[in-house]
Amino acid sequence: MQFDFSNLSQRELRIRRYWRNFFFAFHAAFFLILVIALSFYMSFECAPEHRSYLMVRASLFLALYLLPNYIFYRCAYKRAGTRLLTCFLYLFSGAIAAGALLFITSTFPYFLVTDAILISMYTTFYYLSWRLRSINDKLVHTAIYPEEYLDKTNQLQPLLEEEDLKALYRNLLDHWPQYKKRSSYLYQRARKQK
Repeated sequence: MQFDFSNLSQRELRIRRYWRNFFFAFHAAFFLILVIALSFYMSFECAPEHRSYLMVRASLFLALYLLPNYIFYRCAYKRAGTRLLTCFLYLFSGAIAAGALLFITSTFPYFLVTDAILISMYTTFYYLSWRLRSINDKLVHTAIYPEEYLDKTNQLQPLLEEEDLKALYRNLLDHWPQYKKRSSYLYQRARKQK
């Protein structure tokens, strides 16, 4: 399945770019803060014999942090998925609520500033992700399918017998398993029209 980006407006394309740039900037900032914190900790607090152990733990943490985020980027941006993005939106709303609670209960001026920055970043990313989800939904519904697949799906007519419909449906699933959802939908629609 290929996505037809020509159906998107300039604003929707711009929102996709904003989401991608914000995603990378957010994680680059996190990586930079981690490196700075580690360097200060290693230079002032950490004993020299523990530095290699700390570096191994930091690189393991970084790998465990980057792998799910890469999968998230791949599913949400490159593959124009909506399921993982929807799950993320539900979970991320809790993070925004927790950040708002920290902001309200904080008494130190430093924490007020950092919490305000974090809440604004979270809220911006949440808004962009919400918009990206609606754009991805539009892309999935206007996807371009291969010509052979479309020819086979056009044969799913209500005029066919039940056995012929089942055989054609199995043929679709055998040749194009990546389009199982669409094939199931078309098969059920053809059965209902009978």
